Amino acid sequence: MSDKNSQIEEELEVTKNSNIENSDVEVTKETEEVVKEETKEETKEESNLVPIESIKELSKDQEALKIITKAKEILKEADEEVEGCKLVLVSNLKEYEDAKKSLKSNGMDSCISLMEKMNCIDESIDLKEDITLFEPKDDLEPIYIQDLSSGKFTSIIYATLGGTLTLGGVVAYAMQKLGIPLNFENITSLETLKSVLDWFGMEVGRTNDIMMGLTVLGGVSLSIMAIIYLIDSSIKSNKNLELANKQLEDAKSYVEQKENCKNEMDKVDAHIQNTLSILKTYEVLFNEQKGKLERIIYIEGIKEDCKEYHEKSKIEIDKTNRLVNSIKNFISIPMLIDGKLSQETTVSLGSVQKELDEVLKYLY
Repeated sequence: MSDKNSQIEEELEVTKNSNIENSDVEVTKETEEVVKEETKEETKEESNLVPIESIKELSKDQEALKIITKAKEILKEADEEVEGCKLVLVSNLKEYEDAKKSLKSNGMDSCISLMEKMNCIDESIDLKEDITLFEPKDDLEPIYIQDLSSGKFTSIIYATLGGTLTLGGVVAYAMQKLGIPLNFENITSLETLKSVLDWFGMEVGRTNDIMMGLTVLGGVSLSIMAIIYLIDSSIKSNKNLELANKQLEDAKSYVEQKENCKNEMDKVDAHIQNTLSILKTYEVLFNEQKGKLERIIYIEGIKEDCKEYHEKSKIEIDKTNRLVNSIKNFISIPMLIDGKLSQETTVSLGSVQKELDEVLKYLY
């Protein structure tokens, strides 16, 4: 009985230990999952951080390159914007010219011809050919952004020359200290070279050490080369940065003037849009007046003097003369002067609109 109880206790103990181990394993797995999730979140947060390289301060060469890139971009954007504006303007101008031709051929020329036939043309009307000068003017000379040269190649050349001269100078100094005459035979002699290297070795406390002398001689030359290279590179970097800033200022000034040019073209575009509506209305009115003049001629005939026509007929003749006079003067005025919308054409557009309003008020 005792053995049986003992066996049962052992089995219970094994089961208990097994459960504890399984529990530990599950806890460990859960812990690993939590750690993995936290690691993923940390990695994700780190990926959203600004790269360390972008935090570093830019060198002068990098800054100059960045400025040049910016200058090119703003110039490109300004030119593209103005060119796009010009394309729209050219399209509107063509529409304006077509509207003028339609106005003349579909009413105005016929009205002028009929009133001349009736001896009623207003003497103040200029019967010369219409001339509309429209020349978008851009006085700005294009500017070109000069690419920067690092100057590293020339810096290397200067450094090499400086190192070579330094090497020659210190060798000559050593030969003088050793009492060796400076001539071609001694300079090219291996014995002289060995003596010079020994001397440099002794200067740093190493007697009869050619390698140390060679190290000292090479170190001096390389140091001078490095100094010359750094100084020349620094000068070039400063000049490049100065040039880049100047070109950026020039680009900004150019863009500002381009913006003024664009604003002027926008004014012309708005002027044309207003004009198109007025020309179309005048064309309709001239067609109506043409019919009335033809009716007057058909019923009353051709008079020697315009005063002989009926009073109501003279009202229509006067109205036609006013319409012709106002619109013909308007379309004969140069729209642009020195690349800008002329004040005269702006004032004339107001007069034409006023005349049109009075006619429409009379009709309605």
